[in-house]
Amino acid sequence: MERFQIVGNLLQYQKQQNSLLIMWLMVALHLWLKTSLIKTKEDVAVLIRLVDYNNDFKGDFVFIDEHAYEFLGKSKLYGGEIIISNVGSNVGTVFRCPQLQYKMSLAPNAIMVKFKENDDFYYFWLKAMPGNTCFIQ
Repeated sequence: MERFQIVGNLLQYQKQQNSLLIMWLMVALHLWLKTSLIKTKEDVAVLIRLVDYNNDFKGDFVFIDEHAYEFLGKSKLYGGEIIISNVGSNVGTVFRCPQLQYKMSLAPNAIMVKFKENDDFYYFWLKAMPGNTCFIQ
């Protein structure tokens, strides 16, 4: 049984049983997946992180393999998406996802914001003082 299938089975079982033990097993499995799938050598997809933004997206990317990329399907990035950091000392940092030569996925330390239309307006509003201060409150 593949590790992603195990995660899916645990999620389904937790919904049925509402078990604290299953929740702890899921946390342990998540940590194991995170440490076993994230790589520093080139692979299928790059995890887009705040660290990469601070380095102008030059060098030392963190990669994930094809299985992880597909498993994290809802966090696929294509370039131009609005990203906001949600943890750490730089919480509320707003930036656009670059267009890289790799497939990309969002790292767990940030959120992606999508709007039905006019992303530019919301991007500039979030970058400006009134929009950015809403994260700090």
